[in-house]
Order: sequence, then C-alpha cells, then structure tokens
Amino acid sequence: MSFKVVIYRDADYSGPSQELEEGSYDISSLTIGNDQLSSLKVPNGLRVILYEHAGFSGRSKSFTSDTPFVGADFNDITSSIRVDKLTQKTLTLVSVKCIKPSSGIDDWARGIFGAIGAVAAGGVAVAGLATGAGVVLIAAAAAGGAAGGAGAGVSVIEGLDHFFAGADDLYVKVDGKKIWPDSGKYKEINSQQTKDLGYSFQMPPNGTTVELWDYDSVSSDDKLGYLNIPPDHQPGFFTYVVSNPDEGSMYEISIRVVS
Repeated sequence: MSFKVVIYRDADYSGPSQELEEGSYDISSLTIGNDQLSSLKVPNGLRVILYEHAGFSGRSKSFTSDTPFVGADFNDITSSIRVDKLTQKTLTLVSVKCIKPSSGIDDWARGIFGAIGAVAAGGVAVAGLATGAGVVLIAAAAAGGAAGGAGAGVSVIEGLDHFFAGADDLYVKVDGKKIWPDSGKYKEINSQQTKDLGYSFQMPPNGTTVELWDYDSVSSDDKLGYLNIPPDHQPGFFTYVVSNPDEGSMYEISIRVVS
C-alpha cells in the first residue's frame, strides 16, 4: 500500500501524475503543471490541502480520501499544495442521559420542540433541529463542534425535570456497529436517568456518527437521535442534545475529545 499522495492532471486518475510525500509543494515543484490538477488519490492518514495561488495563498480545499474529480470550484486552478499527516484524536463516549423517552408526538413533546425553535429564533446558537431523527445543540457559538459547527457544548435546556412514565430499551451504535451495552440487546432507561458508556476509540479520518436506538421486539427498532462528529472537532468535554421529533424522544450525549 502506497503512503504517498498521487495528483493527476485529468479527472478519474488519468493523464500525467505526480507522487507527493508529506510536505509542502509550491508552484515550481508541481511537475504536472500550474493550474492543471483535476483528481487525486489520498491514502488513509494523510490530508491534502490545495491552494489557488502560489505560496499557499488564496482559496483552499482539503481532501482526506481518493477524489476522482476535485470539483468545478477547484478544477485546473491549483498552484500550491500541502500534504499533512492526520493526527488521530481519541473520542470517548462518556454518558447518555434520557431527558424524555420516546412516546410518539404528544402535546408536551410538541411544546418542547416548539420552544426550542423559539429559542433559536431568539438568537441562541442551535445546531439544527431535524425533521426526522436529528441533533439539537443549544450552546455558545464556536467553530469545530459537532453536527452543524456549534461548539462549547454545554446544553442550556433547563426545567425539563418532569417525570415521564415508561422507558426506552436503549442501545448505542457507532458508525453502524452496536457498542453498548456489552451484554444483552439493550438497557432500560427512564426520564432523567443517566447511563455511563465509557467507550473510547480513535476518531476515524472522516469523523464518526453516534446513534441512539430503542429496541423493539415486535417491529423495527426506532432511532432516538444521532450525533455526527467531524474529524476536526475541537478537544474538550462536550454535551449535545439529540432528538427525534417523530418519536418524541430527547437525550443528552456527553463526549470527550483528546488530541
């Protein structure tokens, strides 16, 4: 397996090519020519940054995987390139807290989801309330967070201490693979309960997705919410609120990211 980037003059990895190791390549080092790059191959663990102008200036675009066409916005305009080694971060899924278990859309759920929308309209940073299973983060605005770019993830939903009857049969997936609980198909969780996960792993080069599911022995399982975590997520401790308005569920996911 090659650990070198290969850049190509034409799309679909064709035409004159050049291999690049980790380092910086200004206009005079590009043997395929200036303003000629159309596709590139990038092995796992490396990142390529294309620059519009010489001297690593102007617009830029990053790639971490094989790309048969760099896009109309960057085709035949590259004048300098940097190849960097990606530093993998350690992501720990610390805990999950049930704010409200799933129960379909009742009046209370409609009120809560409506209130979140009102807060968003008032100017608080909200990282997206999806129409389906999605994520909501109410936090101070900062770059490098999950699911929409908001960071400093301390949820500010207050007063949700009303007790709800019933429980979800919770299990957790990471990138489509069940990681919790270790034994059994699920663990019951009631409103205001917290389950410690303590699951740590290396952040994949393209980020990761955490999904909360409710086990159903009769019909298909229900997604309670999900969290997309980008590879450039800033280090620190964060709490995100995820929800599925279709199910009436709302949860907090606490994570820790270490460089």
